[in-house]
Amino acid sequence: MYLEVESVGQNKARKKAILEARRNINILKIVYDIHGTLFDLHAESPFDYIYHMDKSKSTGGGYRNHGKETIFVRRDFLDQMVSDITSMRINKHPSDLEKRLLNAVDIFGLVDDATPLHIRFLLCIIALEGMLLAEGEKDYLGWKLSEKVAFLLGDTPAWIVTFYRIPPEDVRTTLTDDYINKKRSSARSALDRQMKKFYGKRSGFAHGGLEADKSKKISSDDYNMISSILRWTIEKLIELHKSGINHIATKDKEKISEDASSLDAYIEKLRYS
Repeated sequence: MYLEVESVGQNKARKKAILEARRNINILKIVYDIHGTLFDLHAESPFDYIYHMDKSKSTGGGYRNHGKETIFVRRDFLDQMVSDITSMRINKHPSDLEKRLLNAVDIFGLVDDATPLHIRFLLCIIALEGMLLAEGEKDYLGWKLSEKVAFLLGDTPAWIVTFYRIPPEDVRTTLTDDYINKKRSSARSALDRQMKKFYGKRSGFAHGGLEADKSKKISSDDYNMISSILRWTIEKLIELHKSGINHIATKDKEKISEDASSLDAYIEKLRYS
């Protein structure tokens, strides 16, 4: 990985380069390692580095986790997702939606194999809130978040295959447009219920800690599902961004339906379609 940075002071340049390198790794993590099993990045710096200054070359310090290989199978559609997020990362004038997507990637980047399960779960919920909830929203946050996720993902192949437990060998023949149309309403309702349950667990931990009600205990299955929902949401928002949606909410509530570049307007159309 080659990074060119500018700063006043060698150490500041080093910190800046490591920050950008971590952000690049975060993109790979959220695309290829959504359940957090591949990348072991909790050392102070996982990068060996060489820096150039005044046309000279010097070796730096840094750390590397020796003895552990990171292997993952490349997929064209996932590589495209990496490219899309990277384009947002290098955009000097990112839109509101792009900033939110990048923030979600950075939040997920805090997850590593040393992060406790309940904190992993909480970070995913926080990332979803940051992407989907309008700035300044204070009331009924769990209800609003659940509804938005349900409308965005409820009729996507990923959720329908997961919810109806369609075997991989049957996906191509089962997942027809007609099947999705028939299942759309029930699948959205199920995802809405699932998200409300997750938000309840998030609130239970936030207010009751690890001693919260047993019904609000966070399991590894909960984390695997919410991390998948986070990745699916990012995929969906990238798709919508390409179609012209670049922010979450229209400030004038009376003109929501008129704002074609607003995510809330898009969801409003889905609600009544």
